[in-house]
Amino acid sequence: MVRSKVDKKITKFFRTDARTGDANVFVVFENVPPDQQPYRIDNQISNEFADVYIPQIPVNLAYMESAFFSWENPNEEKKLEMVIKPKRTSHMDTKIQIAPDKLNLKEQI
Repeated sequence: MVRSKVDKKITKFFRTDARTGDANVFVVFENVPPDQQPYRIDNQISNEFADVYIPQIPVNLAYMESAFFSWENPNEEKKLEMVIKPKRTSHMDTKIQIAPDKLNLKEQI
């Protein structure tokens, strides 16, 4: 994954593959099409209530904004930390941690 330095929400995903042929080793890089990108995070919390901050990227998602994410080491346990940041000062920030590979996709967070 390559992320823009200017806008953290802009990403490009690549696949790598090592192939051998006779005495040669080839390393192949391929673009990952948008429909095959690993994880997309959408903020669907009402605009007047809260934003979602993701420290691992780092990015702050307003209502209906998205960010793409993948792990640099696919062998590590996949956990993503997020902070729900209410816009009202009377509400506290809520830190949550999810494991995307263990989610029941029928449930909403």
